[in-house]
Amino acid sequence: MIHNVYLHFPFCLRKCGYCSFYSINYTRESSEDYIRYVVDEINAYSTLIAIKPQTLYFGGGTPSLMTLDQVVRVMDCFDLSELAECTLEANPATIERKKLAELKAHGVNRLSIGFQSFRDRELQFLERLHTSEDNYRVFRIARDSGFDNISVDLMFGLPGQRLEDLVKSIDAIMELNPEHISTYCLSIEDATPFARKGVKLPADEITARFYRYIRERLQDDGYEQYEISNFSRRGYMSQHNLNYWHNSKFIGFGVSAHSNIGDFRYHNPSNMKDYCSLQQDDRLYPNREDLDKLEQRKEFIINALRLSKGLDIEKFNRLFATSFCQIYQKSLEKHNKFLDIENGFLKLKPDAYFVSNEIIMDFID
Repeated sequence: MIHNVYLHFPFCLRKCGYCSFYSINYTRESSEDYIRYVVDEINAYSTLIAIKPQTLYFGGGTPSLMTLDQVVRVMDCFDLSELAECTLEANPATIERKKLAELKAHGVNRLSIGFQSFRDRELQFLERLHTSEDNYRVFRIARDSGFDNISVDLMFGLPGQRLEDLVKSIDAIMELNPEHISTYCLSIEDATPFARKGVKLPADEITARFYRYIRERLQDDGYEQYEISNFSRRGYMSQHNLNYWHNSKFIGFGVSAHSNIGDFRYHNPSNMKDYCSLQQDDRLYPNREDLDKLEQRKEFIINALRLSKGLDIEKFNRLFATSFCQIYQKSLEKHNKFLDIENGFLKLKPDAYFVSNEIIMDFID
């Protein structure tokens, strides 16, 4: 049984310069055609796999461009009797009061709003279509529409960003008091507009200082850091994302969507033409990759060490019939000053969060 479902809606009004996700320009007609293919895909897999969502996540792209009818048609494909969390990502430039209220009434109970910044100069650099005033406006609309579980995005490490800029953005977020905050350090991925422009990032010591400030400020205000990039009020952790980090099964629908069915994973083509062709030919499990025990171990480590609670050593030993501490003795000794073992969990010390990728990679290489 799969309890975690992701739906990718790839359409945007305009692609942001830093975005590395698959996205295309929005038209109502093309989005209608696309949803028909997605519904066909869901129905095809539902005959083979037991799917009963406890979490459902509309990601993108810009899912807030979806019509109410499109969202409902997707939701109607599933038995939602156990659905606890239904998240829709929203761009402040595309939020409408009437549609938000309707979405809430039809079972969408969590919004993830892409603020990124409250500094208009930074929003223009990021090629966002909204302003800082739009951030305030859409948050109030979301609250008025009955949403009591709202996550917001904050981006840092922008070229030319000053600490005072970051402080003003966090001040604004604290004023709004969302239930959840996701933080992202700007990176320049290959093939993105920023990469083609040759955008240069600040020095690592600057972004590390910004990251430390974010952590301290949010924790001082009562937010719990439960994952390297994510903070929440008590009881408002993202259940969908926690399932990824706990290595649970999930299934994704739509162009470029990824799935992990347990012993194997697969992903849809990152191209609309190829995705639609796949659905027309009734081909299932594209780009399938069977996971041996070594690959499963690697994924377990990567995901678990991102959590502030850390890696459950006993669970690892039980799942893989081996001893974590024996297998990874050299890595444990090498990174001893960055690691703690507490109540049977191996976890990164907070000072190591900003360099977590390097440490984690040493465990899986």
